[in-house]
Amino acid sequence: MSKKKAIVIVSSVVAVVALGVGGFFAYRHFNKPVVEEKFDYQFTKENYPKLDCATAMYPLATEITKALLNVDDTEAKNIARCSKTNKAYKNLIEGEVDIIFLSAPSQEVLDLAEEKGVEFEYTPIGRDAFVFINNKNNKVDTLSQAQLREIYSGKITNWSQVGGSNSEISAYQRPITSGSQTLMRKFMGDVSLKEPIENEIQPEMGDLITAVANYDNSASSLGYSVFYYANEMIANPDVKFIKVDGVEPTKESITSNEYPITKDVLAVIRKDEPQDSPARKMIEYLLTADGQDTVEKGGYVKIK
Repeated sequence: MSKKKAIVIVSSVVAVVALGVGGFFAYRHFNKPVVEEKFDYQFTKENYPKLDCATAMYPLATEITKALLNVDDTEAKNIARCSKTNKAYKNLIEGEVDIIFLSAPSQEVLDLAEEKGVEFEYTPIGRDAFVFINNKNNKVDTLSQAQLREIYSGKITNWSQVGGSNSEISAYQRPITSGSQTLMRKFMGDVSLKEPIENEIQPEMGDLITAVANYDNSASSLGYSVFYYANEMIANPDVKFIKVDGVEPTKESITSNEYPITKDVLAVIRKDEPQDSPARKMIEYLLTADGQDTVEKGGYVKIK
């Protein structure tokens, strides 16, 4: 196989570490993803891989399907599948799907994969960011990463401690199996998350954003999400993005790595996926210039 045609395989032994400036997740792999120049594999409805994804990546999965099968938006949405992060990983483990698009797995997923004898291969295909939000009426516009960790550990409990009004901070969280909660735990690193009270757990990403926008005590609320979902899929004028270490999350600051909590958008397959399979061909396509354009149309920042 020529270098030009080589599919980039990311090591199944992946180290995911929380970082400061320079990226939220780093992946140790044998080869960095490279953008190929040509792609000549033909996808059909018969050979199209079964795909699944996280909620925030459903538009991306739809755009990929539209591009590769030349179908309209409605048909693409019927072909693409969205079971959410935890379930999508479980579907891949059970062999019910061939490829999934999401963020890094939770420890629960990794434990299940080990139990089932399944290894994952991860390929970064785009970039996103982990973001924090508060109500538009809250005068606090910026927090440091250290302050955010202290709030979510329970050390900081009042907005007045970070330059805001004298009001108790309502720091919302997601269920432990959700993709955004996995991101939050990785952001916290060795700092323990405080135990949330019952009304601070929001079952869906959209519920958390709505709570920050509309809850009776919304001006005191704090929450988190991923940039594309909060900025595009469920944009709410009553919430605002918090600047982290003085940097606002935007496509430009994510592209430049100036925003300090960026993350990879991953295409994940099983390590035992056949070498010339449609799922691997889909990854090869996503690393071409055309594929990267499709990733961008799906709402994410190109890796190149």
